[in-house]
Amino acid sequence: MSKKSKLKAMAEAGNPWAVKTLREKQERHVVKFNPKQTIVTQAEASSVISYAQKVKDWPALEKAVAIKIEDQREHVAWWDETVRPAGGDRKSADQVPKDAHLISYEEAEAETSIDHRVVSRWRKGLSDVDAYRLRMYGRAYAAAMGLDQKTAKTWRQSAASRTLPSDCRLICADVATVEIEPQSVDLILTDPPYPEKYLSVYETLARRAPSWLKPGGSLLCMCGQSYLPKILALMTPHIRYHWTLGYLTPGQKTKIWQRNIHTSWKPVFWFVNGAYKGDWVGDDVALSVANDKRFHHWGQSESGIADLLSRFASPGQLVFDPFVGGGTTAAAALKIGLRFVGSDIDPVAIEKLRVRGA
Repeated sequence: MSKKSKLKAMAEAGNPWAVKTLREKQERHVVKFNPKQTIVTQAEASSVISYAQKVKDWPALEKAVAIKIEDQREHVAWWDETVRPAGGDRKSADQVPKDAHLISYEEAEAETSIDHRVVSRWRKGLSDVDAYRLRMYGRAYAAAMGLDQKTAKTWRQSAASRTLPSDCRLICADVATVEIEPQSVDLILTDPPYPEKYLSVYETLARRAPSWLKPGGSLLCMCGQSYLPKILALMTPHIRYHWTLGYLTPGQKTKIWQRNIHTSWKPVFWFVNGAYKGDWVGDDVALSVANDKRFHHWGQSESGIADLLSRFASPGQLVFDPFVGGGTTAAAALKIGLRFVGSDIDPVAIEKLRVRGA
């Protein structure tokens, strides 16, 4: 008999301690824990982790990792108590009362925007929480802990005393007409619309990007796979192609009906204004949570955007998104100490972003 079953049996037998403990557990998961908030909490914690690793702020890193792990623990517990078993799940049907009011995998994923496979990965990581925590800390943290205490203390003080600009400017304008200061941008990170009727915006973006970017600055442009040859043909005459990154998308695979394809990634074209002289960069981006559609129907995952930003920009630098949409890039940029300028032709998107708090 599992611990949960024993506790329930003791409570039904009238054990006061068991009754109290069971009630506290129920209140914890039913009242205090909101599974819909998990996707936001995970994204925010991931952003802090990326920034803390970059500036070597170990206290902030430890706190963010602790928040992330505890939130995952709460979500896994909620899932185990709320979601109906499915084929291959660790729970068997005979463990679930026939009158239990449980929801399906599909209902749980729709409610939380988190795929059941992500929950399974969390459960596996939590089975060895010490090793899981160290993986989140990263190699920089492990290396720093091997240094003398004086060096570690200096790093912490430097990170704590650093003041970074975090202003945000929003402009309602088309990519063809938006005006910002020439060669003031360190990084353009954007996600233009994918349908064929919008292909012309890729050429406009590539034509205007060199005037916005500093020499050596990068343009990261997400796109769908259906029209890759056309998009490259439109963009490469205006700006130097450097590489293509793979942006992995967790959760249910997207159906591309015209091509009979189930896709779980999208390309990110990397262009450079001149020659790239930056650090080495990995070309795969793995998201910890699914894309966030709360603010825009084409919204991206904040954790994935934060990962890209942390690789290509340093705190205090300026990021520009000319297709700001729901503002995921803005939210992620400001959280890790970057300055941000965003534009969009849709005034409703700009207003929603103001309400979002960017």
